[in-house]
Amino acid sequence: MANKPVEFHEEAAAEFDAAFDWYFERSALAAAKFNHEAMAALNLIVGAPQRWPGYVLGTRRLLLRHFLFAVVYREQPS
Repeated sequence: MANKPVEFHEEAAAEFDAAFDWYFERSALAAAKFNHEAMAALNLIVGAPQRWPGYVLGTRRLLLRHFLFAVVYREQPS
């Protein structure tokens, strides 16, 4: 079964960019680790989108383990 494409809400992408920039201003290594963990979380979600608990308004949420950041997502039917 093919994975569904991932689309980012414009505000979510801006929030990720702002968080990445915040970490980068403090440490390039921290920013790289943040990016790596966020991308790994996206891969987990794509592989098993129903694995994480329901959140608000039909969304689900995966909390990153090492950063104060959550990936909030909604699985679309198509």
